[in-house]
Amino acid sequence: MTTSILGNGTRKKLELVPLSNDVQSQIIDLSLDILEDVFSHMKAYPLQLSLQLNETTDVSNCNQIITLVVP
Repeated sequence: MTTSILGNGTRKKLELVPLSNDVQSQIIDLSLDILEDVFSHMKAYPLQLSLQLNETTDVSNCNQIITLVVP
């Protein structure tokens, strides 16, 4: 799914994430890399786009994120 939405480069970045004691900082770094990829894709699009992100927790205490891209 990552490849179809963000491209092959992001998929490769996900595969390179090693497991270690410092998982939180790695998740933050990976999130920032993905955010940069999303912004670069949006900037390359010929029309002006808006991006809206919303994080929530459902009734089973699972985190969810909603992403909306509007031309």
